[in-house]
Amino acid sequence: MAKKGILVLLMVALMVLVGCEDTPSLTMEEVLSLDREWYNGPSYDVHISLVANDTETDLDHLDVCLTLSSMYYIPVTSYNEDTIHGTYTDGDEADLPISVHLSYSAPNLTFTFTGEGFLNGKTYSLIPIPAAP
Repeated sequence: MAKKGILVLLMVALMVLVGCEDTPSLTMEEVLSLDREWYNGPSYDVHISLVANDTETDLDHLDVCLTLSSMYYIPVTSYNEDTIHGTYTDGDEADLPISVHLSYSAPNLTFTFTGEGFLNGKTYSLIPIPAAP
């Protein structure tokens, strides 16, 4: 009888764990309360800035710098919870749709790009840029 009880408890625990998310969703308010400048470490190969509008509470655009040669300006057309939607220019291709899913596991903010052009399928897990002394 005790073995059946333990088995039932294990099954319930497994069902609860399966229903949990690996990374909790963020609201855009929570994202904007974090640091605004993110990078991949001392090399600065990847640098993404979250730029708010004049009120500092709404996201206006993302600046994405990949190495020294590639920079992308992504005006934000909308956002919901943990995903930013916008468009960008890649070479001669203008107004390519892009969505950026954000997930946070301290100290890393992960940016996952889905859409068209070069940024499609890219994922960057970045840390906040240290404050100037």
